[in-house]
Amino acid sequence: MTFCEQVCGLEKFLDSYGDGRYKLGCYRQAACDPRKRLLSLTTTTSGSGPGKTNCAKCCSADVCNSNGCGETDPFQQSSKVCYNCDGNLRGDVCRKISFCKTNEMCYIQEGLRQGELFYDSGCIDSHVCVSIHAPVIGRRDLETFYKHVFLKRSDQNLRCCPGHLCNKDYGSLPTQKPGGQHSFPPPTSIVYTHSPHISVCKSGKQCYNDGICQSSTCICPDGIFGDHCEYTDIRGTSFILVFPQTTYPDCQLPQALIGTSQNGVFHKFSFYSHFNTSTQFSPNLFTTDFNKSATMASDGKFLRGVELTFSSKVSLYAMTSCSKSGDRFSEGYMAIPTNFLSTKYIIPLYKLYSATAAYGSLIVIAAIKPNTMINIYKKQNGVTSTYMNIILRPYETYQMSSVNDLSGTLITSTDPIAVVSGHVASYITAGGVNPLMEMVLPTDQWDRVYVIPHIAQRPSKFVRIYSNQSTNVTIHYQDKIESKSILERNFIDFDHSMVSYLNANNDVMVMVFPKGLADSSGDSFMMTVPGINQYLSAYEFAVPSGFNNFISITTLFNAVDGFILDGNPMHHENGSHIFGGTNHYSTFTMPIHSGVHRISHKDNVRFGLWVYGNGPKDGYGYPAGMAFRSNTK
Repeated sequence: MTFCEQVCGLEKFLDSYGDGRYKLGCYRQAACDPRKRLLSLTTTTSGSGPGKTNCAKCCSADVCNSNGCGETDPFQQSSKVCYNCDGNLRGDVCRKISFCKTNEMCYIQEGLRQGELFYDSGCIDSHVCVSIHAPVIGRRDLETFYKHVFLKRSDQNLRCCPGHLCNKDYGSLPTQKPGGQHSFPPPTSIVYTHSPHISVCKSGKQCYNDGICQSSTCICPDGIFGDHCEYTDIRGTSFILVFPQTTYPDCQLPQALIGTSQNGVFHKFSFYSHFNTSTQFSPNLFTTDFNKSATMASDGKFLRGVELTFSSKVSLYAMTSCSKSGDRFSEGYMAIPTNFLSTKYIIPLYKLYSATAAYGSLIVIAAIKPNTMINIYKKQNGVTSTYMNIILRPYETYQMSSVNDLSGTLITSTDPIAVVSGHVASYITAGGVNPLMEMVLPTDQWDRVYVIPHIAQRPSKFVRIYSNQSTNVTIHYQDKIESKSILERNFIDFDHSMVSYLNANNDVMVMVFPKGLADSSGDSFMMTVPGINQYLSAYEFAVPSGFNNFISITTLFNAVDGFILDGNPMHHENGSHIFGGTNHYSTFTMPIHSGVHRISHKDNVRFGLWVYGNGPKDGYGYPAGMAFRSNTK
C-alpha cells in the first residue's frame, strides 16, 4: 500500500488481447476534474502490450481507489480492512493491509523486545476484544498462533477498534479501563488451537490430506495441520535402516527402538540373507536387535541393512553401540518411513578431528526400487569436487567415505532412496571419540525458522546450518543478533549455549553437535533440529537403556506449563527463553527413564521434542519425531 500526498487514482484499460487491466496509484490534484475523473488520459502499457484507458477516477479518502470502473469495493465485501504489520518499531509506517472476516476487528498491540518497543497489527476475533480483559487467542495455524500468543495479555498493550484502517496509530486508540463502559472481565486462561486444526487456504490453493476448504479456509483432519493441511506426523509402517561403519565393525551391535502404545506384529527383512521373520511388539517389547550383517564394514556396494514393516504406525529409532577396551561407542537416529523418502538430499556432516580414515566422513545410501541411478555431486571441505553416479538394485547399500568434510554434497536419484551420513568416529573439543550418524532429511522437508533447544549437562554445542540454495539467515544467540549469507550447498557454524533462534529466507537444514565433556561423562553426538513448522502436538517415543537420558522441549513462552507425560502432569525446572522475530520461545530439559513414553500438552500446543543421553565415554541423540509435508504434488 502507498501513502499519497495528494489524491488516489484508478485507471481501467484494455490490453492488446482485450483483457481488462487496472492501474492504481497516486496522482496530482490537478489531474482530477470537478467530477472526480482523471484528466489527460494517456495510453498505458502493461506486461502484455499497450492498451487504451477507457475508465478513470480519482478520490481523496483512505483506499478509496479500491472500487470504481465496474469493480466492487472490497470494503463492502468484507466487514473490515485493517493495517497488518508484524514487529514495526515506533515511527515505522505500516504499508500492508488485510481484509478481515465478518467476525473480526482491527487491533494493534505493543510489545517490548530487547528494550525496544514494537507493534503488531492486523485482524483479530471480535470476541477477543469484547469478552476478556487479557486477550485469549486460539489461532488457526501455527504461524499466526505464534504471532500473537507470546505477548503479555493486558488492556495496557492490546487495543481494538471497529473501523476501516483504524489501527494505524497505537497512541490514538483508548485503553479500556476496568469497570468502565467498555471494560473487560478478569483474565482467563490461554486457549490454544484444538483438532481439527484450521488454517487459511489462499486463492487458487487446494487443501491436502483430505482437508476441506470452506470459506477460503482449510479444515484439516486430526493429526494433519498447515496452511493447506500439508503436514502430517512422521510415524509410519515401513522403514529402511542402514548402519554406517564404525571404529570397531566386529563389535557393532545394531538395534531398533519402537515408539508406540499399541501392540502388534512387525516383519524384519534382512538385505543380506533375504530372510523374513515376524515378531511381536508392544510398549514392553520395544527393542529389536539385528545381526552384524546389517552393518557396513567398508566402502562399496553390499546387501547390508534391514526393512521393518509394522501392523500399525510407530515412531522408529536406529541405535548402534559397542563396548570395547573399557570404552563405549554409541549413536542413534530417528528413522524416516519409506513413504517419506525422496530423491534429493544435501549431506550434513561436521569437520573432521583428524584427516584420517579413523575419523572419516561417511555417506550410506540404500535403494528400494530396481535400477535406481544415484548421482553424487561431492563437496570436500566446502569446495565443489568430483561427480560420480552408481546404479543400485533393491536393498543394495552403498557406502563412500572421505578424509575430508563432505558437508554440502548433493545426492539425487531416479527413485526414492534412504540416506544416512556420519563419521566413523568424532572428537569435538573434549571427552572421548564416538561415532556420529543421522538419517538425512530430504530437501523438500526443510524449514526456515528454528529454535535450538537447551541440551542438559552440555554447556556448549556447535550448530551447523546447511543450505540448498543461496540464502540469508538471521541468528539470535548468546545475546547477539547476526545476519549471515550462506552460498548454495554450503554451511555456517555458530556456538550454541542455552537457547538460540534462527530464520532464513530460503529453506535450510540444522544440526546440533554437543561438545564432549572433559570428565568423559558424555561424548559428542549429532542431532537433527526440526523447524517450528515441523513441531507436533503429541509424541510417542522410545528411550534406550544404559544411559543417563534426558528430553528437551521447545515451545512458546506462555505454554511451558501444561505438559502431560505418560498421563501425569510434568514438573520441570525453569528453562531458557529467547525472542525470535516477534515471538517468545522457551526451552527446558528433564531426565527420563528408558522405555516407551507419550507426551502431549493439555491445550494441544505444538512443540519440539528431542531425546538424548550421556554415559561414561558415550552419548547419543535424536529428535523424538516431527511433521513432514505430504501429498502436496
